[in-house]
Amino acid sequence: MQQSTPEPALLAAIQESLALFQYENARFLGERLVALTNSEENQQLLATCYMHCNQAYRAYHLLKGHNSRRSRYLLAVCCLGMGRYPEAKDALLRMGEAEIPYGPAGLYLMGRCCRLTHCMAEAKDFYLRALRGNPLLWSAYEELCAVGGDEEAAEVRKVSNRLFSDPRSAVSSIGMGF
Repeated sequence: MQQSTPEPALLAAIQESLALFQYENARFLGERLVALTNSEENQQLLATCYMHCNQAYRAYHLLKGHNSRRSRYLLAVCCLGMGRYPEAKDALLRMGEAEIPYGPAGLYLMGRCCRLTHCMAEAKDFYLRALRGNPLLWSAYEELCAVGGDEEAAEVRKVSNRLFSDPRSAVSSIGMGF
Protein backbone atom coordinates (compact mmCIF):
# COMPACT_ATOMS: atom_id res chain seq x y z
CA MET A 1 0.00 0.00 0.00
CA GLN A 2 1.39 3.37 -1.07
CA GLN A 3 1.38 6.25 1.43
CA SER A 4 0.22 9.63 0.17
CA THR A 5 2.00 12.81 1.14
CA PRO A 6 0.04 15.36 3.19
CA GLU A 7 1.57 18.29 1.26
CA PRO A 8 -1.22 18.69 -1.38
CA ALA A 9 -3.87 18.53 1.33
CA LEU A 10 -2.01 21.15 3.40
CA LEU A 11 -1.62 23.42 0.38
CA ALA A 12 -5.34 23.17 -0.38
CA ALA A 13 -6.25 23.81 3.27
CA ILE A 14 -3.97 26.86 3.44
CA GLN A 15 -5.42 28.33 0.25
CA GLU A 16 -8.94 27.73 1.53
CA SER A 17 -8.11 29.32 4.90
CA LEU A 18 -6.66 32.37 3.16
CA ALA A 19 -9.70 32.65 0.88
CA LEU A 20 -12.01 32.48 3.91
CA PHE A 21 -9.98 35.07 5.88
CA GLN A 22 -8.94 32.45 8.44
CA TYR A 23 -5.41 33.77 8.62
CA GLU A 24 -4.36 32.24 11.94
CA ASN A 25 -5.40 28.81 10.68
CA ALA A 26 -3.51 29.38 7.42
CA ARG A 27 -0.43 30.43 9.41
CA PHE A 28 -0.54 27.31 11.57
CA LEU A 29 -0.95 25.06 8.53
CA GLY A 30 1.79 26.96 6.69
CA GLU A 31 4.19 26.33 9.55
CA ARG A 32 3.34 22.60 9.38
CA LEU A 33 3.90 22.66 5.63
CA VAL A 34 7.35 24.25 5.94
CA ALA A 35 8.27 21.78 8.69
CA LEU A 36 7.27 18.98 6.33
CA THR A 37 8.85 20.37 3.14
CA ASN A 38 11.11 23.39 3.59
CA SER A 39 11.11 24.82 0.05
CA GLU A 40 11.25 28.44 -1.08
CA GLU A 41 7.74 28.15 -2.51
CA ASN A 42 6.37 26.89 0.81
CA GLN A 43 8.24 29.63 2.67
CA GLN A 44 6.63 32.21 0.37
CA LEU A 45 3.21 30.85 1.22
CA LEU A 46 4.01 30.90 4.94
CA ALA A 47 5.35 34.45 4.59
CA THR A 48 2.05 35.44 2.96
CA CYS A 49 0.22 33.92 5.93
CA TYR A 50 2.48 35.84 8.34
CA MET A 51 1.74 39.08 6.50
CA HIS A 52 -2.00 38.46 6.84
CA CYS A 53 -1.43 37.92 10.58
CA ASN A 54 0.49 41.24 10.89
CA GLN A 55 3.77 39.41 11.48
CA ALA A 56 5.95 41.08 8.86
CA TYR A 57 9.08 40.47 10.94
CA ARG A 58 8.54 36.69 10.72
CA ALA A 59 7.95 36.86 6.98
CA TYR A 60 11.05 39.03 6.63
CA HIS A 61 13.28 36.39 8.25
CA LEU A 62 11.87 33.67 6.00
CA LEU A 63 12.41 35.61 2.78
CA LYS A 64 15.58 37.64 3.19
CA GLY A 65 17.96 35.07 1.67
CA HIS A 66 15.93 34.27 -1.44
CA ASN A 67 16.31 35.79 -4.91
CA SER A 68 13.22 34.64 -6.77
CA ARG A 69 10.91 37.30 -8.13
CA ARG A 70 8.08 36.47 -5.71
CA SER A 71 10.38 36.32 -2.67
CA ARG A 72 11.93 39.69 -3.49
CA TYR A 73 8.52 41.27 -3.96
CA LEU A 74 7.17 39.82 -0.70
CA LEU A 75 10.34 40.86 1.12
CA ALA A 76 9.91 44.42 -0.16
CA VAL A 77 6.31 44.46 1.09
CA CYS A 78 7.51 43.21 4.49
CA CYS A 79 10.26 45.81 4.67
CA LEU A 80 7.84 48.61 3.80
CA GLY A 81 5.52 47.42 6.56
CA MET A 82 8.42 47.42 9.03
CA GLY A 83 9.77 50.82 8.00
CA ARG A 84 12.93 49.33 6.47
CA TYR A 85 12.70 51.38 3.31
CA PRO A 86 16.30 51.03 2.05
CA GLU A 87 16.03 47.23 2.45
CA ALA A 88 12.76 47.23 0.53
CA LYS A 89 14.46 49.10 -2.30
CA ASP A 90 17.43 46.71 -2.19
CA ALA A 91 15.10 43.68 -2.41
CA LEU A 92 13.39 45.09 -5.49
CA LEU A 93 16.67 46.07 -7.17
CA ARG A 94 18.67 42.98 -6.20
CA MET A 95 18.65 41.63 -9.77
CA GLY A 96 18.91 45.05 -11.41
CA GLU A 97 16.38 47.71 -12.34
CA ALA A 98 15.32 45.82 -15.46
CA GLU A 99 14.33 42.88 -13.23
CA ILE A 100 12.08 44.68 -10.73
CA PRO A 101 9.52 42.00 -9.84
CA TYR A 102 5.98 42.13 -11.18
CA GLY A 103 6.42 45.11 -13.48
CA PRO A 104 4.04 47.96 -12.60
CA ALA A 105 3.38 46.61 -9.09
CA GLY A 106 7.11 46.47 -8.35
CA LEU A 107 7.64 49.94 -9.83
CA TYR A 108 4.85 51.22 -7.58
CA LEU A 109 6.62 49.73 -4.54
CA MET A 110 9.86 51.39 -5.68
CA GLY A 111 7.98 54.67 -5.83
CA ARG A 112 6.75 54.16 -2.27
CA CYS A 113 10.30 53.39 -1.09
CA CYS A 114 11.55 56.57 -2.71
CA ARG A 115 8.72 58.68 -1.36
CA LEU A 116 9.19 57.36 2.17
CA THR A 117 12.91 58.17 2.00
CA HIS A 118 12.09 61.68 0.69
CA CYS A 119 13.41 61.10 -2.85
CA MET A 120 10.40 62.74 -4.48
CA ALA A 121 11.77 63.08 -8.01
CA GLU A 122 12.64 59.37 -8.09
CA ALA A 123 9.26 58.49 -6.58
CA LYS A 124 7.49 60.50 -9.27
CA ASP A 125 9.44 58.67 -11.98
CA PHE A 126 8.64 55.22 -10.57
CA TYR A 127 4.94 56.03 -10.17
CA LEU A 128 4.77 57.29 -13.74
CA ARG A 129 6.56 54.19 -15.03
CA ALA A 130 4.14 52.00 -13.07
CA LEU A 131 1.20 53.82 -14.62
CA ARG A 132 2.65 53.49 -18.10
CA GLY A 133 2.66 49.74 -17.53
CA ASN A 134 -0.81 49.71 -16.00
CA PRO A 135 -2.90 52.90 -16.29
CA LEU A 136 -5.48 51.37 -13.93
CA LEU A 137 -3.06 51.17 -10.99
CA TRP A 138 -4.98 53.75 -8.97
CA SER A 139 -2.60 53.66 -5.99
CA ALA A 140 0.26 54.82 -8.21
CA TYR A 141 -1.97 57.57 -9.62
CA GLU A 142 -2.81 58.86 -6.14
CA GLU A 143 0.84 58.76 -5.08
CA LEU A 144 1.92 60.52 -8.29
CA CYS A 145 -0.48 63.36 -7.50
CA ALA A 146 0.75 63.49 -3.89
CA VAL A 147 4.38 63.99 -5.00
CA GLY A 148 3.50 66.83 -7.36
CA GLY A 149 3.08 64.94 -10.61
CA ASP A 150 -0.09 66.75 -11.65
CA GLU A 151 0.96 67.21 -15.28
CA GLU A 152 1.92 63.58 -15.59
CA ALA A 153 -1.30 62.56 -13.83
CA ALA A 154 -3.30 64.46 -16.44
CA GLU A 155 -1.74 62.29 -19.17
CA VAL A 156 -2.60 59.15 -17.22
CA ARG A 157 -6.16 60.40 -16.77
CA LYS A 158 -6.56 60.62 -20.54
CA VAL A 159 -5.60 56.97 -20.95
CA SER A 160 -7.77 55.89 -18.01
CA ASN A 161 -10.76 57.82 -19.31
CA ARG A 162 -10.35 56.17 -22.69
CA LEU A 163 -10.30 52.77 -21.02
CA PHE A 164 -13.49 53.47 -19.12
CA SER A 165 -15.31 55.02 -22.05
CA ASP A 166 -14.39 52.24 -24.50
CA PRO A 167 -13.69 48.92 -22.76
CA ARG A 168 -12.61 47.39 -26.09
CA SER A 169 -9.58 49.66 -26.09
CA ALA A 170 -8.47 48.46 -22.63
CA VAL A 171 -6.52 45.51 -23.95
CA SER A 172 -4.67 47.58 -26.53
CA SER A 173 -3.94 50.50 -24.16
CA ILE A 174 -2.50 48.71 -21.14
CA GLY A 175 1.24 48.59 -21.37
CA MET A 176 1.53 51.35 -23.95
CA GLY A 177 3.25 54.66 -23.31
CA PHE A 178 1.45 57.98 -23.21
